[in-house]
Amino acid sequence: MVAVTLSQYLLQVISTMMVGHLGELALSSSAIAISLAGVTGFSFLVSQFSFFFYLKKLIGTMILILY
Repeated sequence: MVAVTLSQYLLQVISTMMVGHLGELALSSSAIAISLAGVTGFSFLVSQFSFFFYLKKLIGTMILILY
C-alpha cells in the first residue's frame, strides 16, 4: 500500500517536472489538471466505498427482517 501510494505521488511529481521544461503555461495547466484528477479520483473512490458499505448494511438488515 505504501509502495503504491509513493509510486503514484512520484509519477505526479515526475510528470510535472517534465512538463515544466515546456514553459510556464504548460506547467500551470498540467499542475491544475493533475491536482483535479487526483481529487476527483479520490472523491469517486470514497463515494463508491460509502455506497457499498451502505448497501452491505441495507442487505444485512433486509436478511435479518426476512428471517
